[in-house]
Amino acid sequence: MIMPATLPDSCFCSDTGAMPFEKARSAVMALGRPLGRPDMVPLADAVGRVLAAAIEAPCAIPPFDQAAMDGYAISVTGRRGVPL
Repeated sequence: MIMPATLPDSCFCSDTGAMPFEKARSAVMALGRPLGRPDMVPLADAVGRVLAAAIEAPCAIPPFDQAAMDGYAISVTGRRGVPL
């Protein structure tokens, strides 16, 4: 069996043509806006709101690592034409 001289350092990804990290970070940060003061609302009224404090589950479910890749998802709804 012939093995390639080097193996990629990623999960089947190539950085060819990728935006530099700092440029991508600046573009994402430019889309955000301050959230203002936190409000206390009943859980039933919290749909669509942003949590103002971090929460952590008391135990891992499932109790083992299972992610094949890590990453981020960004909703671009209503942001047509914004380069990312």
